[in-house]
Amino acid sequence: MKIIRIVSVLSISWLLMTGVCTAMEVRKAIVYDDQAILSFDRHIKGTLSIEAPPDMVPESLVVTPQAGGLVRSVSMEPMRSPSGKVKALQDELADRQASLAAAKRDQAMVDRQIEIVFLAAGSKEKPAPFSRQQLADALSFIDDRIPALNRRAAALTQKIADLTTEIGDLQNRLGEVNRDPGRLIRILGDGPVGISYVVRSASWRPEYRVDASPLSSQLAVEVAASIRQSTGMDWDIGELQVSTGRPSFGIQAPELRPWYLERPSLRVMKSMPESFDAAAMQAGAPMEESRAQVEATTTSYLIGAARNVHLAGDGTPETVRLGRQNPTASFTLVSVPRYSTGAYLRAEAILTGDAPVIPGSYSSFVDGIFSGKGTLGRTEPGQKCTVDLGVDEGILVKRKETRAFHEKTITGKDRTTYTYEITVENTRKRTASIIVKDQIPLSRDEEIEVKLTKTDPEVKPDQDGVLSWSIDLGPREKKLVSFSFSITGAMPMPYR
Repeated sequence: MKIIRIVSVLSISWLLMTGVCTAMEVRKAIVYDDQAILSFDRHIKGTLSIEAPPDMVPESLVVTPQAGGLVRSVSMEPMRSPSGKVKALQDELADRQASLAAAKRDQAMVDRQIEIVFLAAGSKEKPAPFSRQQLADALSFIDDRIPALNRRAAALTQKIADLTTEIGDLQNRLGEVNRDPGRLIRILGDGPVGISYVVRSASWRPEYRVDASPLSSQLAVEVAASIRQSTGMDWDIGELQVSTGRPSFGIQAPELRPWYLERPSLRVMKSMPESFDAAAMQAGAPMEESRAQVEATTTSYLIGAARNVHLAGDGTPETVRLGRQNPTASFTLVSVPRYSTGAYLRAEAILTGDAPVIPGSYSSFVDGIFSGKGTLGRTEPGQKCTVDLGVDEGILVKRKETRAFHEKTITGKDRTTYTYEITVENTRKRTASIIVKDQIPLSRDEEIEVKLTKTDPEVKPDQDGVLSWSIDLGPREKKLVSFSFSITGAMPMPYR
């Protein structure tokens, strides 16, 4: 079976020889974070014409004859007539512009009618002044006509302002989807064919909702995909999927070269070869309960999002639910009073879905109450997923410096000793567990020595100098932790 490939472009619309469609029928769409692959089936009787806008990826078009089908040739030429969303926007813009012109004509007519009313009432150019009866008749005429004319003038002024705003908005939208007229692809053949290509004006991002019930150790994570495309043509999609990967058109793997050490003074140092950005291969976020189907490919994951989706071509986002899982979670409080005196509620659970969670924003609800927004980090299936749920107002944390003592050592070096105290108070009527973190500095200079002199309760710093205390608090209970360290070989400096 012969496959014909041709250069193509991004936005999409369809123009059959018998007429123009208002939306493109897509059998399957796979949406990535900055592009989409569209696949559709068509039956050709002679010639099929497809409008391809300028953002289509070069060499991505694939035309495959299906059983009983024949493709004789594929050609492409500059497109000269818009259709689909572009045509609809242009028609709407022309209608608003005509309405604006009519409203301005009506406004000019009303202004002229008001002027005529006052001229009819009398003028200094009249050969004789009005009699008392004529003046009364003129004033009555003005009272009858002017208020209605003024109301109509005010309404026309508002209508003109609204139409001006709408025209500006339409012009901006048209500029987004019609920067370039694109190209017209013509396929000559007979029978059924399969067609696919890549467009760039499409993207998706995950949206998470986290519902936590700490007392019952339950965590519910719901995942949705916000999908959008601005190709200028609406899509009617039979099967919609989102992908965790990103197709690339520079896909060669990096190669290592000999690494030579030389003195910088002898030759200008060469920059290192550009590294491979593995972070670009991002992943989606399906969840276990009623989760979408996940297909693991060799390089990424495909997540079934929905069927029979209409996606507007002007960039309007469509939110599609991907799934939900309800893992059993452990809850604790975490406080880093050096940066914030809040005690943050944190949930930890094992991700049991079939695909990784990619970084994305989430809305947090604790016991049904909205507690804020945060960002989830990447988590692989089977790994621990950590979600911060907001500040627990019932836990009070205070940190203060109680000592900064400067002295000279026997060798004449400067030494400064710092002492800090952290107070943690539980104001609630139930017990609470909290992890309190602080740190000591690390020295990269052999002339500067940092020494931890005391901790209460006793803890050891990790390799990054971080101190962690796990504290259990009873109802209305308050506890104190403290630590001291010294810096030798450097002038005293503020430590925060």
